[in-house]
Amino acid sequence: MAWADVKHIRVGTSASRALDVTTKANKQIKQAHPSAVGAVLIHVDREGHRASFDDRVPSDVKPFIDEVSRALHPGQLRSIGHAVITWDDYFILSDVDRPTMYAARRRALVIAHPQPRGAPLVTEDFWNLGFTGVVTVHPRAFAATPTRLPALEGGDWKVTELFRRVNEFGDGVRPQHACAVLAEPDDRAEYRFDSGFSVILACKRIEVGARRHILLVIATQRTGLPVEIDLAFKLYPPPEELAALAASASAAFGYLVEHFALPVEVGQQQGLFVPYEHVPPSGGNTNLVRVPTARDALVCCFYKRVASPKSGTEARWVFAIDRAKGPG
Repeated sequence: MAWADVKHIRVGTSASRALDVTTKANKQIKQAHPSAVGAVLIHVDREGHRASFDDRVPSDVKPFIDEVSRALHPGQLRSIGHAVITWDDYFILSDVDRPTMYAARRRALVIAHPQPRGAPLVTEDFWNLGFTGVVTVHPRAFAATPTRLPALEGGDWKVTELFRRVNEFGDGVRPQHACAVLAEPDDRAEYRFDSGFSVILACKRIEVGARRHILLVIATQRTGLPVEIDLAFKLYPPPEELAALAASASAAFGYLVEHFALPVEVGQQQGLFVPYEHVPPSGGNTNLVRVPTARDALVCCFYKRVASPKSGTEARWVFAIDRAKGPG
């Protein structure tokens, strides 16, 4: 007779929970039959705000796998022949004027005990569980674009209204993809300002879809508050530059500014990018950021009003993207 015990873990609980349920399964199998060798099936329940880009084990699942791998060693938990870790993920693949494909997957990873009490009755291949469900959605035109899109919140992140307004329609970046880049970037850079404010850059090389590209995410965080995802851009550099840019979030941002930014004026500074400027108070109704050209521009500026005696406004991370040139 083959014995198996099924357990359930939610992401957000301690990784040691995986050891607890594996130890309990070992005890239950041993109590059922002292010489039996069975399996423990552990399903890791994940939140759905992160989409996948590849077949790598997600970073929120890996700690549970590592914990079980450490537990299954010679002389310990020998009633467990196989530990099967399962989880769900999904892909969203879309391009301009083409159908969007949603693929939901049940995935599994099998960990074999190196020295179980006896030979398991079923092989490791038997436990390679998994299936994929695919739905294709054809795009349609909207009668009217909503004037306001509320922010999306979940756990330690927040997708801002600005992000949704810029990306929700057309060939924008999906919130699930932006969250995935922040969670598992190829590179991440953080720039800290006074008063507990940080700008976070994260980038990832994307191999799925019609064209290889880099996804660059710009987020901010204030001390004690969730990370706010503000902007994201798809960058399509020449193939020979793709790897180097994906390895440096700062370089990816530099590529964005160099190829798509318009000159801006902030206080006494001007250029394609102004990291910081203190703008004194003005008696008129002058805009904080000025774009001298008459083009349609997406202006980014994180600002803070400063109380007296040093009154005025602190402008941080200022740049403007030429909408006519891109990027995505």
